[in-house]
Amino acid sequence: MGEQHGRAGREVTLRVPDMACQACERLISYSLQQLGGVLHVQADARSKTVRVHVRADLAIEDLLERIRAAGYEPEFSG
Repeated sequence: MGEQHGRAGREVTLRVPDMACQACERLISYSLQQLGGVLHVQADARSKTVRVHVRADLAIEDLLERIRAAGYEPEFSG
């Protein structure tokens, strides 16, 4: 998992091993979209990953905390 930088921000890929279904995808996506600085979220239960496009100044820890608050245990290795 990791991080890529672009002109409008960056893309962060997180692993969420306990994301199991479409309801999990929706909950995680909604939770992240409520965080200022998140531009786009793509959660995929099949691959257990969440791709998040964010402003460059948003801390990865903020994303991890938001997912934890939704009841999941995210992983990031950047």
